[in-house]
Amino acid sequence: MPTIARRIWIADGCIHCYWCQNLAPLVFLADEQGTCIAAEVRVDGRTSDNRREHSALRTDVVSADDFAFLPFIADGCPVQVIRLEGGWNHLGVADPGLVVKG
Repeated sequence: MPTIARRIWIADGCIHCYWCQNLAPLVFLADEQGTCIAAEVRVDGRTSDNRREHSALRTDVVSADDFAFLPFIADGCPVQVIRLEGGWNHLGVADPGLVVKG
């Protein structure tokens, strides 16, 4: 089965509420300037909002359980700026009681 390149990025309009970082600190880095996708989880090794790069997430760092939780986090964003691309639909939405290890 081929590996699916899953991507996540932050669109304009982040209100810096820390929702995503509180639930998935391994993936999201939030501060008063905005939210970034951490270098450690990205194929390109860069820290940014990933809006331009659309770098895939590293499957050797982000576990299957963590991947399954990210659609829940995106759906819960109060301003709906967390964008997902590439093969998320079959994962469904994870149990909201799960916490991504950071």
